[in-house]
Amino acid sequence: MVRRVNNTWRIIVVVLVVVLYAGNALYGAAKDDSDVQNFSLGAESYRKGDYTKAVESYTRSLVSNDPKVEMRAN
Repeated sequence: MVRRVNNTWRIIVVVLVVVLYAGNALYGAAKDDSDVQNFSLGAESYRKGDYTKAVESYTRSLVSNDPKVEMRAN
């Protein structure tokens, strides 16, 4: 049961990473420092096995404060 949960979190993290890179490539959005820091924190948390914190950090890195990104999405 625990192993299955860990595998599920790993899949979620991998999907989030792929979405982050794909979204950045599609929109050409430059990430500000806080986005990069959140992504780095997510990677560090993932390496330590703290998958909940990793998902939270990756999710925060996906939200941009740049209004140009929102305009391109509409």
